[in-house]
Amino acid sequence: MYEPFISSSRTIPHCRRDFAEWHRGISHYGFWAVLVNDRGWLELLRNARSHVERFLHPGYRRAPHITVAACGLFSEEHFSTELQRRQTTALQEAKLQPFFLNAGVLDSFASAPYITVEDPEGSLDELRSILAAISKEDNPADYKPHITLGLYRKAFETLSVANHLRKFRSASTKQLSVTELAFCVYETSDIQGPFIVVKRVALAGSG
Repeated sequence: MYEPFISSSRTIPHCRRDFAEWHRGISHYGFWAVLVNDRGWLELLRNARSHVERFLHPGYRRAPHITVAACGLFSEEHFSTELQRRQTTALQEAKLQPFFLNAGVLDSFASAPYITVEDPEGSLDELRSILAAISKEDNPADYKPHITLGLYRKAFETLSVANHLRKFRSASTKQLSVTELAFCVYETSDIQGPFIVVKRVALAGSG
């Protein structure tokens, strides 16, 4: 279950600084996401974060979300407003129906713990294909739907962290009903900072 995580002997700590060499003065980064507002899911995330809090940097202020596509630096030279507009139109024209997601287990990347998300109907992959036809994802990799809980503050021994993660128990949570997709941006100078919702696209039949 923790294979990609355990392949590293220690977690990768987050360095709290402005990564100017990455953003080169571009103020915002854009991404498409499913926003998580369900009460049961929020309780699950609070409990999971409390379970791993000892390992995390304080001050993680990202609202709970499931990233669908990481678009890139939000500027005319990289991911432009025109590409965002075209993706929005493509999503609206696709008329995809609302769908459901399931909450999975507490797991981890080398840099961050997360709650896994199960997509039984493959709806997220369908959304990603529509978006990728307009603009390829920034730094594409194997896609794993998840909800990040925070970023590691130190290089902890991964076996010790993994053993702690396995001890997490939570009550069963109902399916998350997904009725819209949101295009969001966050300030590149604050990798733990909040994001702003720029555009919401309702799925067909969601009212």
